[in-house]
Amino acid sequence: MKSIAILGALVASSLVGALPLSIRSCSDDCDCNTPESSSSGNSTVVNGTAPYIAASWIQDFKTNSSSLATLNFDKYTHMTYGFASTEANGSLTIDSTHEDGLLAFVNLTKQHGVKSLLSLGGWYGGRFFSNLVATPENRTALTNTILELASKYDLDGIEFDWEYPNNTGACNSFAGADASNLVSLVQELRNNTAGQDMILTSTVSGVLWTGTNATNDPNVLALADNLDYISIMNYDVFGTFSDFAGPNAPLDDTCATPEQQDAGFSAVRAVDAWNQAGVPLNKLVLGIPTYGHSYSVSPSIATNDNFTTLNTHPGFDNTIHPLGSQDNGSNETFVDVCGVPNPPSGDWDFAGLVTAGYLNATGGFNESMTNAHWMFDECAQTPVLYDEGSSVWISYDDPQSFRAKGEFIAEKGLAGFAAFEAYGDVNDAMLDAVRAGAGFDQVQ
Repeated sequence: MKSIAILGALVASSLVGALPLSIRSCSDDCDCNTPESSSSGNSTVVNGTAPYIAASWIQDFKTNSSSLATLNFDKYTHMTYGFASTEANGSLTIDSTHEDGLLAFVNLTKQHGVKSLLSLGGWYGGRFFSNLVATPENRTALTNTILELASKYDLDGIEFDWEYPNNTGACNSFAGADASNLVSLVQELRNNTAGQDMILTSTVSGVLWTGTNATNDPNVLALADNLDYISIMNYDVFGTFSDFAGPNAPLDDTCATPEQQDAGFSAVRAVDAWNQAGVPLNKLVLGIPTYGHSYSVSPSIATNDNFTTLNTHPGFDNTIHPLGSQDNGSNETFVDVCGVPNPPSGDWDFAGLVTAGYLNATGGFNESMTNAHWMFDECAQTPVLYDEGSSVWISYDDPQSFRAKGEFIAEKGLAGFAAFEAYGDVNDAMLDAVRAGAGFDQVQ
């Protein structure tokens, strides 16, 4: 597989500016000022602040002219294309087989008055962020590289998807000064004439970075001051990495047990944490997933009362890996860029659950499904599905949970929402629900 490389300087003595574009090899892991609101961004003022960001991510390996044609761009204000990966030599790479998709994406955003952003990093793609921002010379080189990238593809903005500054995550390089170095990079971009009007954003986990002060952290304050908004990734809260199953994207968990709270987080707690650390509520965007995770759970553990209700945090068999709609029928293990074997993901998007017959297109449970059971978790405000025949327990999001998240966004006075990702929806059922909950005008 080939990738387009935007090259900067990794070694301080080698280069201060960005190098010319070139083509280089890339392994198969390459997949994987307040912004103006367009007419699609009209929203109702709730709690003194109207949400102004209706956003979504789209993934490069799913994107082409045909898949883009299924999306209603008029329902978004911002859309982010992922990902450009950081490399050990200081470059940012875009898989060349996906470049046509990126160009088509940007073209459509321009046609519909939507802001186009490119996400840098991701789970594996951010492995070398720490090195690229470690010195003033490297930050200058990366600044020039980013500006060249934005100009080349006529982008409105850049997102930093550095999952865990100050900590490893996957096999990322890291250092104790990561957060302050990221701030310095963003400030340098902002101070550059070409970057002054660029939309600059960042994603963060639901928990604060390692070493971050819980109240008015200087790095968080500085980052919030220089970024247009910050998106909290309120998903993957529980997974097969957890000691027990749980909601993928809980809106709330203050009603959960202390053990369940300690194992994860929720939108309510994450928003409060980042706000207390220094991000204004009207600069926080809530990340919401169109997918969920599945687990192998025996019937006796899935319910305590003969399926009148389902357990919301059951134990699971971590030696069995159910297939999800995102696995495309393959149960093969793949070795990631960190050299770690990975079993099938078990991930189901909303569209996959509809296609499989568990749900109808508006999210309603298909009562005719043999040995399948459904419940809405009133604490997490997310649905739970259990297939007794295959012993598969699934936590996911649907239009009902998306509307609840939209209402929370409006009530808290947040900037808006960002869905990961657009292709997981069906006929905009989830998108329309969160827009309605947040108070955006409905668009046909």
